[in-house]
Amino acid sequence: MGNGIENVLLNCMQIVKGETVLYLYDDKHSRLIKDFEEICKNKGVNFKPIRVNDDYYEESTLISLLSPDFDIGIFHLEKSLWHTEQRRTAKPDKRFVEIIADDLHFDEAISLVKPGELKIICDTMRKKITVGETFEVTTDKGTNITGKIGVPFFEDGDYSCKGVGGDFPFGEIGFSPLANSVTGKVIYDFKMQHIGELEDSTLEIEIANDEIIGTRGKYKTEFDKLINDNKKSNCNYITEIAFGINDKAYLSRSDKFHITEEKILGTVHFGHGARKRSGKFHFDGVIKNAFLNVGGCDILVKGEMA
Repeated sequence: MGNGIENVLLNCMQIVKGETVLYLYDDKHSRLIKDFEEICKNKGVNFKPIRVNDDYYEESTLISLLSPDFDIGIFHLEKSLWHTEQRRTAKPDKRFVEIIADDLHFDEAISLVKPGELKIICDTMRKKITVGETFEVTTDKGTNITGKIGVPFFEDGDYSCKGVGGDFPFGEIGFSPLANSVTGKVIYDFKMQHIGELEDSTLEIEIANDEIIGTRGKYKTEFDKLINDNKKSNCNYITEIAFGINDKAYLSRSDKFHITEEKILGTVHFGHGARKRSGKFHFDGVIKNAFLNVGGCDILVKGEMA
């Protein structure tokens, strides 16, 4: 497991002697603790693991994110803490990373891509993915979504500065939409987080003013249950649109909780969550072979970079 963990600690987070790493994990992600701890120890970095209970949003867990006693926060959990208010509040003074790789695949090619390898594509796209531009996502299977770009982000894996963070494995470019701008329909044909691989392209989501107004298809029941089971998080909105840029990413059929498929070069994914992106629950759905146009400029053409 050393290479993948070395990549996240040494290349992405660039840990420094004397720093403290807060490592939040659940029972399903406990097997890598010793590997993380050993590398931190060898670098003179304090390692503070905290087991998160199934009721992982208990107050003590959330408060721990606001503590001044750590520099780097690592989330290795089945369900994310990323979109919580506490993580967002702590962000300016910390470096956070969320591990989305399955433990068993942690040292495969997707986890060995180094931050510098994706910097060029991110720098190129900074000139094209800008606030206020119109965008359109379509597929041959019927997806047709339009809207306007809100706040862009460029996930190249370099989380070495305060206020910066993202997923590991990394590799996506995207944005939150301007409020009330997203309209159309998505035909999900690849994978939905917490549901798994989607067969037969039979999950259709209809959207108006960012909000889901209708669902149909084979996976309608599972999708609607996912929304209803997390009503408190109000995840009935499209809060993120992004496309993958990691050519080492792949479909993990055995894992429905981690969504590394969103990093696959040429895929597009939509984030479902609270409109202000501060809810406790957020999940992504991925489509393939997409066309993406921003401000009249083609970014993706049938899943290939234009």
